[in-house]
Amino acid sequence: MSVNASGGGGRGKGLLLALAAVVVIAAIAVVASMTLLKSEPPDLATNAPSIPGLAPGAKVAAVVAPPSGVFHYTVGKGSKAKYVAREQLAVVPVPNETSGETADITGDLYLTRDGKPGDQKSAFKVDLRTLRSDQSLRDRAIVGTLALDKFPFASFTLESVEGFPPNYVEGREIELTLKGALTIRETTKPVTWKAFARRAGEYLTAIADTDVKMTDYGITPPVVSVSRVEDGVHLQITLIGKLGN
Repeated sequence: MSVNASGGGGRGKGLLLALAAVVVIAAIAVVASMTLLKSEPPDLATNAPSIPGLAPGAKVAAVVAPPSGVFHYTVGKGSKAKYVAREQLAVVPVPNETSGETADITGDLYLTRDGKPGDQKSAFKVDLRTLRSDQSLRDRAIVGTLALDKFPFASFTLESVEGFPPNYVEGREIELTLKGALTIRETTKPVTWKAFARRAGEYLTAIADTDVKMTDYGITPPVVSVSRVEDGVHLQITLIGKLGN
């Protein structure tokens, strides 16, 4: 009987050790997954960028409109595009908000003095191949998810601007609604952006925010070994345009 009791005790200890090992492994997996995909809170802008070279409070004379009546702004240095998405960890349902961005954004804006799009096409495009977050695993997943080898760019064509005041004061920030068409891969959808913008001298600056669903553009939200991404994505564009020819 003592032998059986000893054997039963051994089996009991073995079972306890096995359970303890499972718990430890699970805990390590949870910590590892949370550490691997832990991200800093997304730093979204809340105001249009300051006008380059313009001191706060300084007064600026309105720029003389060209003969066509349409100002041509070239989108360039200082502009950027950012995404914010929510991830769900596979081990535990802990939501994680993550973001990535790129400064590879170019385009041309043709606007009248009262902020309306001119006859020429106003558009910008973003090189999605240069999107970077704080995790290389996530960045590699995006390459396959968006099929960037075939569709490296996303583009937006501006169709209308609402909210530009008739008595605009140069340099003052105003809230606008921008409407147009967003193209990702081979799908184009109408999109409305909430924007804040300012204009002074030879510069136009703005931030614009909108929300889209990946599935609306034929994209399956990515799933990696430790997490899955929700369908909804927040987009923010920062634009700095300078008067061109």
